[in-house]
Amino acid sequence: MTLKCNGIDNLLSKFLDLEKKAQSGLADKALDKAGDIIKEEIISIAPEGETGKLKASIEKGNLKGSGTNRTIDIGNLNADSEVSRYFYHQENGTSVMPAKKFMKRGFQNSVKDANEAIKEVIKSELR
Repeated sequence: MTLKCNGIDNLLSKFLDLEKKAQSGLADKALDKAGDIIKEEIISIAPEGETGKLKASIEKGNLKGSGTNRTIDIGNLNADSEVSRYFYHQENGTSVMPAKKFMKRGFQNSVKDANEAIKEVIKSELR
């Protein structure tokens, strides 16, 4: 009795191609797209303030890590100390002012859309 499988080499080569695509920037593209969605949602609900500097200070940072441990920072990354202090107190509150939690709400509001964007990037890149 013998078992004959046709196409195993073809399947193996497709898996190897899939691995190469996944390593060649797929995570970067997916994180970049998801980061844009989250950043825009945070900006849309951030407090206006008098100068508009708080919204202007919300940025998407560079990708960090490698492989499946890639991350992207979103928030007050390069603002001056005055804006950073204002940003902190708006997000976390003070003894007399309640926290606005716009960063947390922005992430929670957009995480579903960001995950969908990641799925779409993966689908389009792996075809």
